[in-house]
Amino acid sequence: MHSTNRFFVTFLAFLGTAVGLLIYFLLWFDNLNVHDYYLIEFQLLVPLALALLGLAGQQSSFVPSAIGRVLFICLLLFQLTESAIRTRMKYRVTKGVLAELLIPSRELKQWEWFHWDQNLRFANSEDWKGLLRSHGINREELVISVPDPSPNITLSIMDQKGFTDLYDNHLVGNDRIAHYVGLGAKYLLCNDERWYQKQESSPWLTKQMTQLGNFRVFELLDSNAHLQSNSESSSIEIENSETEITENR
Repeated sequence: MHSTNRFFVTFLAFLGTAVGLLIYFLLWFDNLNVHDYYLIEFQLLVPLALALLGLAGQQSSFVPSAIGRVLFICLLLFQLTESAIRTRMKYRVTKGVLAELLIPSRELKQWEWFHWDQNLRFANSEDWKGLLRSHGINREELVISVPDPSPNITLSIMDQKGFTDLYDNHLVGNDRIAHYVGLGAKYLLCNDERWYQKQESSPWLTKQMTQLGNFRVFELLDSNAHLQSNSESSSIEIENSETEITENR
């Protein structure tokens, strides 16, 4: 009787947790693929499921069949193997029979492209910090680091404060650069030759300080865009002053 009560309580806990996780899944579905740790909550079902199986095994009316045990072991091995492959392919190109059987080819190609792109952009990233310091850019000076869709990946690599591509999505191109210059950014750091080729004609990119492979450093406060902006501001101030003098007369 006591064992039956424990099974019932455990079953209710499992059911309640499953319902809660289902609601969580529906509410956060669009963002679940952003970070792996968003799925950690689903592991709460594992100890509850194991507890249910253990309590069910104690019931005289429940005797797992040999087929059931084999299926459970096969399911566990499948889950462990697939998880291992998915984890490995995030760190290096993963090939082989198991990978091709368990992972859709579209995902394998996507991660293969990802590693190619990362190697193309970050192959010399260990030298970025030293390059910046050798040109007098200290870690406290604000920079714009592009492209970087995260809040801090490239900034962390360089131990540098500044801005990336993550926020202020309503601003693009020169307006985006001007916005960050207004917030104190002094330099733009580009780690992708493709990004540079698209923005090469920008008046903000006229003063290149240095280059290391695909990594380029631009001085923003001495660029044509900033000098022109200062010139226009000075002209407006002069016009306002002349207007005030005329009115006073």
